[in-house]
Amino acid sequence: MERPKDLIAGTIVPPGCHLSAIEILRRQYLAHLLDLAAAGRLIRADGIVLRALPHKAPRLFGPSGSLTDLVELAIDQGEELVKGFLRLFPTGVNDQAKADLEEYATHGLRSKVEDAEREWRRSEDALRARLREIDEAHDELHDSDPDQARQKAELDAERRGVGRRLLHLGETSAQNALCDLGLLPNYALIDSATTLSATLYGEDGIDPKTGKVRFTSETLAYERPRRFALEELAPGNTFYVNGYRHEITGLELSTGGRQEWRTWRVCPGCGYVRTENAATDRSACPRCKTSQIADDGSCLFQIVEPATVTSRDKREDARIRDDKDDRDRRSYTVVDAVDIPVEKIERGLSWRHDRETFGVDYCRSALIRRINLGPVRYDAPARDDFAGHLVRLNPFHVCTACGAATADGRPIFDHDTERRWFLVLFDSLPGGTGYLDRLTDRNAFRDTLARAYEQLRACPCAEEQRRACHRCLHRYTPEQFQDDVSRQTALTMLESLLFKGEGEDGWDTSEVEHTGLVGLDAQVESDLEARFLTALRDWVKVTDDAALDEDGHASGHLRFTDGSDVMHWRLTAQRQLEGTRTDFTFTRVGGPTQSVHVYLEGFRFHASREHNLIAKNAAQRTGLRADGKVVFQITWADIDLFEGRPGRTRPAWPPYRGTAQEQAKAAYEQYGGNRAHFGETVFANPIDTLIAYLRDLDATRWSRRARALVTGLTGVPATTAVAATGKRSELVTALRSQLSALGAGERQDKPVVPNSADIGPVHVFRTQDEHGLPILFALDAADPENLRWTALTALDDSDAVLETDEHKLRWRSWLYWTNITQFLSFAGGDGVQLATSRAADFEVEVLAVCGGLGELDSITAELAPAREARAQPAAPEHPGDSAAEAALRRIIRDRAWDEDILEILREDPEEAPDLLRLAETLADHGKQAPVFGFELGASRWQADFAWQIPGFKIAVVTAHNGADDPEAQRRDVAYAEDGWTVRTAADWLNRLDTLLDQLPDTEGTTR
Repeated sequence: MERPKDLIAGTIVPPGCHLSAIEILRRQYLAHLLDLAAAGRLIRADGIVLRALPHKAPRLFGPSGSLTDLVELAIDQGEELVKGFLRLFPTGVNDQAKADLEEYATHGLRSKVEDAEREWRRSEDALRARLREIDEAHDELHDSDPDQARQKAELDAERRGVGRRLLHLGETSAQNALCDLGLLPNYALIDSATTLSATLYGEDGIDPKTGKVRFTSETLAYERPRRFALEELAPGNTFYVNGYRHEITGLELSTGGRQEWRTWRVCPGCGYVRTENAATDRSACPRCKTSQIADDGSCLFQIVEPATVTSRDKREDARIRDDKDDRDRRSYTVVDAVDIPVEKIERGLSWRHDRETFGVDYCRSALIRRINLGPVRYDAPARDDFAGHLVRLNPFHVCTACGAATADGRPIFDHDTERRWFLVLFDSLPGGTGYLDRLTDRNAFRDTLARAYEQLRACPCAEEQRRACHRCLHRYTPEQFQDDVSRQTALTMLESLLFKGEGEDGWDTSEVEHTGLVGLDAQVESDLEARFLTALRDWVKVTDDAALDEDGHASGHLRFTDGSDVMHWRLTAQRQLEGTRTDFTFTRVGGPTQSVHVYLEGFRFHASREHNLIAKNAAQRTGLRADGKVVFQITWADIDLFEGRPGRTRPAWPPYRGTAQEQAKAAYEQYGGNRAHFGETVFANPIDTLIAYLRDLDATRWSRRARALVTGLTGVPATTAVAATGKRSELVTALRSQLSALGAGERQDKPVVPNSADIGPVHVFRTQDEHGLPILFALDAADPENLRWTALTALDDSDAVLETDEHKLRWRSWLYWTNITQFLSFAGGDGVQLATSRAADFEVEVLAVCGGLGELDSITAELAPAREARAQPAAPEHPGDSAAEAALRRIIRDRAWDEDILEILREDPEEAPDLLRLAETLADHGKQAPVFGFELGASRWQADFAWQIPGFKIAVVTAHNGADDPEAQRRDVAYAEDGWTVRTAADWLNRLDTLLDQLPDTEGTTR
């Protein structure tokens, strides 16, 4: 309404369909038969000419109805009649539509007419049932009571109104009835409708014969397409029409003794709905295989398909007055449950985009159920899973006796899962309009997206500084979601599909069996990153001493203030390290070098049977910690809980209960900490623990917390003492035996460890935490004033357990424990993260408790020779430079090297030594600084350095992670197709002369 002229003089787009729209053809076919009958051209086998369409609807139905004769003749002569009809369309009707119509003409017409007759009878039965209910209520009232006498008068008036409605129904013309019942064509195309039976009653003076107040009642009927009526005519809502307001207060639930509600079992994880034997069939969902559907309390629902809703209002109260134009509208939670079995997908028509997480399936039919879950509630966040959607259930309460309905309810479901999401385009007309099947052609789909892209680019709202408008996205977006859509976001999404590089055609597709096989790794990773950043932003908004300044795609600066002190971190996304890539890295600015790496873990892509990376992830995290880094692992469930959605999942903390918790707090106090601060940093969400560490890096405090957490295990009932010894050989044997019991058995080739020196005394224990995670821990009590603890957490990664619900919770607990136990190394202990498949191979001799260097220090010692070799300083490139020449080189040096690039690389020289050496060499040679952290195209393929100058493009990229690194391979292909020359830093160092010749010098003085 911001631009009324645009609304008044806007373009009107009429509805349309192709000739192959089967539902339209079916209706046109019956109309063709009625035309033939009217012309006397339909002749039965006995020679009798079929009569024309009667005037009134009741004469259509029943054993002697005209439709009965028409159907018998149409089925008997169906093959010839349908051929004559199709000859009227020389072109335009495809073979599939012809076959469907022939099936309808020879078989399906009968069942369609029978359905229509049942619908007509249902309307009649509903009105007659209401008359009976009025009579029953009338008989129970007495004239002697003034209030009851008044109610009897109202019921008398209402009975007359319902009787008139029944009479008018019998006067309906046959043609209108056939249109309304979906047998003949109509303009709206959609035949499924809900009827509002609205009763208006009121006083109409005094009856001169009886001297009593006379009442009148009028029953009106209004129809709305069922997809709109689902909200507009929902219980509790108000419908405005013809100067009156009608509040919906009831549903017609039974007609002719037949109940109109059904029992459905709705899958929480996908759009599957069990409608047959729903109450007793508790088998797993056949689509997503979840067993959660068996829960009667959260998955079993009574469902009503609202054919008729009712309202009853006093005429004076319901009249809309000129002095008040406010209209009451209620908002409802509506979910589309889309059920498409994989076997129904048309073979040979599925394809995917080669670079992006995008693909297309096509099927000719699907079950799409739109369900109203009740009024929207704003008093609590959404926490219920229903048909794959996270919602807040607030179901309607309906009386099964009289149909009275209220819009009150309470949520009853609690469940957590990860899902694959699809955008479903469907024809709301049964059988389709003929448009969507054309999009199965990949080029046609590309042309459609390209036209949408051009329309979005040309929309004037870009110059008006608006996110979107009624001329582009708002036209197709429900009002409640218009604030969420963005023209620029839509353009970015389309660009990622249509283009690559510098605007080159990027529409590369390939055939797949179905899109369920398209990998979602990148998409889940992107979603987790976005949710983590959103959670961090929201937390900063309500935290006085924290600020987050974002300066680009998933990067920025996080600052904590404590008086005059500021803890400053630079946040960057997807840092490529040796053999791994972190999701986020916090690098300290303005203080001692410190990096905190954050991994965002999705269960399905890290710890499931499909993607079992448990052992690999443990080794990667351990490698980073050995390099002096702090690593935090955060799951999808952790973000849910941090955002305040406790109903979706169980927290993995605290890891034990009761006296064990008190023992941990007491130990923390004994070690020198403040007991009151222990729970908020340790028995807490991993995101809270991460934030606490970023605020305060004190190694002593964090080692106390880790030691206290392990100390609490001694109070767990499941804890068992394994050994107590002061001999190294006995300790190693005990630890090996326990780890072997967790894994695949003890290796026989391990050497016997001599007792080279006394240790301990050391106490070894085994236990399980609250979620069943096995933990082996040891106490070195050699120095009573400085107790050293070691903890080994081992997660079962065998195929037998990977699909169990218990495994998912233990996996989260495993990540939680190792977020904390990594700080045991600060106090001379070890926190070991293991998978049971590698437990038997773990070298326990390296543990500090066994007299070794400690797990992390031993890894560092192994890697030291290689790192020293790589870190050898390069020979001076210009040994013969004079003082003047050296000064000149400093003058022409590009300042961006020192201010933007080398400062960051030197914060952690061991992280990318080859890249640092290359940068120092190029800077010393006076070469122009590159774009640092370049991203190519819509897929944002990353390069460390990039020079993009007319005539050539050069980039420095990270090395492949092993021989099989598909992501790095796709990155290299993308750069090559865009005309880039790409090599790793080590490769460019080997070709340094060539690179120096190609790169431009710094122009003039400094930039």
